[in-house]
Amino acid sequence: MPSRLSAVAQYLPAVSASRRLGTQAKTMSFIAVGIGNTSVQIGIFGARAAAAPSESAIPIPVPANHLTFPVASGEWTGPAGLAKAIPDDLPKDTPWFIASVNRPTATEIITWLDATFPDATVHLLKNSQFPIEIRTDRPDAVGTDRIAAATAVKQLKQKNNAAIFADAGTAITVNAISSEGKFLGGAILPGTTTASRALNKSTDQLPEVIVRADQPEPACIGSDTHPAIASGVYWGAIGAVRELMGRITTELTDTTTPPDLFVTGGFGPALAKHLDLNVTYIPHLVLSGIALAADNS
Repeated sequence: MPSRLSAVAQYLPAVSASRRLGTQAKTMSFIAVGIGNTSVQIGIFGARAAAAPSESAIPIPVPANHLTFPVASGEWTGPAGLAKAIPDDLPKDTPWFIASVNRPTATEIITWLDATFPDATVHLLKNSQFPIEIRTDRPDAVGTDRIAAATAVKQLKQKNNAAIFADAGTAITVNAISSEGKFLGGAILPGTTTASRALNKSTDQLPEVIVRADQPEPACIGSDTHPAIASGVYWGAIGAVRELMGRITTELTDTTTPPDLFVTGGFGPALAKHLDLNVTYIPHLVLSGIALAADNS
């Protein structure tokens, strides 16, 4: 079997033949990790996830011990911090399922896993391993985080409805799911932090202004350069997602029913609050999609 590190370099899953989960993933515990460019999410599913009843009514797996760790701006303290989400009594050979769009961080985490949990099987998921049909020009080139979230949305949406979901992180993606549950593609635009940094790096005098969903919303009329950038980045992102959701709705010709709408990601709470649409915010959408892929393995 190739080393885990070489599997990451090739962006292929490393799966031990002696530890294939198969249908056991539905009853045993496993750990899901979503690696983005801004943050790393981790959660426990399976038997352990039964301890998270607050969202048990929704038809997707819900993680226990769901934690998010920052990666960008030097805030990443290394993969050892992920251990905070792992109970001491969880078996050391508990399998890990990983979806990543950040190869350096994935390499770092899997190297740490190799040293810290040598008996655990690590699965670095490919798009083809998610139980959803991908109807794009290059299915393998779509970000794995988008496909993971799409897999969860496929389960969440009403049976005969199409769906649109936005994932707002380093990039904001607005994505379409057909009424038949197929991933159709969507739009990609800069996230709020990415937009602000681009302004700073592309101009001589504009500062970098970071806006977050957990901060007070900025006034739309900025009285100085700093609040003007905060306004443009914050409200511009919300307006862009609203416009894209509307235009994608008009292009979804396979249903006459309005699509179901979902948001996730770090800026997701702001979108859910201000879109003026009937949207549902689900913070663990990517992790739930990873869990569905694990159950399908």
